[in-house]
Amino acid sequence: MPPLNNAQATKLRHLSLVTYATQRRILHYDQLLQDLDISSIRELEDLIIDAIYLNVLHGKLDQKERQLEVEYTMGRDIEPGKVEKLLLDLQDWASTTSSVLTALDAKIAAVGDSTATDKARREENEKAFNRNLRDVLEKQKERAKRFPGGGQSLLTPQSVQDMDVDMEPPTAKILRKPAHDSGKAPKRKGRT
Repeated sequence: MPPLNNAQATKLRHLSLVTYATQRRILHYDQLLQDLDISSIRELEDLIIDAIYLNVLHGKLDQKERQLEVEYTMGRDIEPGKVEKLLLDLQDWASTTSSVLTALDAKIAAVGDSTATDKARREENEKAFNRNLRDVLEKQKERAKRFPGGGQSLLTPQSVQDMDVDMEPPTAKILRKPAHDSGKAPKRKGRT
């Protein structure tokens, strides 16, 4: 190989950084110093900063941990013989993506079916409630006919409309009476 000038050596080091970054996301300074044949950390960091400004790669320098955290690199030409591996990797990615999409479609369909079932059940419950309500009102009318002036009906069409009916099943609640409802004055702590 002919000797390289400074610009050629820098470009070769930038391309080597890209190659390393495609293999690992975290590049340690010690390994880079050795692989790139650089003598000082300051020179290595200048090379990395220069590569970032040239959009060769994007990343963060971590001086405390002495490493480069790579976020993005430019593309490189594929070496001969690696096209088949890349094609296999892409086919594997496509099949994995397809199976994830199939699973998501199945979940979406299940949620849709569940929603439709819940809606049908609510409509059926409402119809049953209305049937029962009509039956009660008809029985009250019959009773009123049989016993005229026997008192006012508890259920009237207006009182039914004013009702606040919960469609959900009731839950058990524990209610406590405040101390001042017992007829006694509440006890106070401290001085009077």
